[in-house]
Amino acid sequence: HRVGVLGRVEEAPGGADLVGNLNIYNKAGDQVLVSLGEGLDYAEGFNVSTEGKLPEGTVLVIDPDHPGQLMQSTSAYDVKVAGIIAGANGLKSGVRLGAGGFDYDVALAGRVYACVIGGETGIKPGDLLTTSDTPGCAMKAVDPTLATGAVLGKAMEPMDKGEQGLILVLVTLQ
Repeated sequence: HRVGVLGRVEEAPGGADLVGNLNIYNKAGDQVLVSLGEGLDYAEGFNVSTEGKLPEGTVLVIDPDHPGQLMQSTSAYDVKVAGIIAGANGLKSGVRLGAGGFDYDVALAGRVYACVIGGETGIKPGDLLTTSDTPGCAMKAVDPTLATGAVLGKAMEPMDKGEQGLILVLVTLQ
């Protein structure tokens, strides 16, 4: 196995500290993990069946017609919610699995910026988020009966009523 280190290794009491990026490759030479250390999320590589280039921060769901692939979300309270395309607002992933071998790095846990619509009530930190009818955007989950299994995470920033944009989201799929 090959391990690539971009940076330096420093001796520290009780061991060594890695300063920089850590890249891990499989026997075929494919990069399988990148630890950047500067981001705030855990992401995995996924292929996406939606046509065209999707922006970072796009909410994705499992594609039922293409096993193992994701697609842009298009309907409210979708229980197939899977994650968010990582990297919006320049916030790169902290850990990436399957790096470089897929269409997108998709945040499955942690903090990442996501496209969110404020809807009729607006959003405040701590509100549960789910998919919306606006393609690729999340909204506040206001109906607890529909939210079961369709929660993407929690808002960490507010969004005004009727507005749309990127806010920091704690991805906690439920």
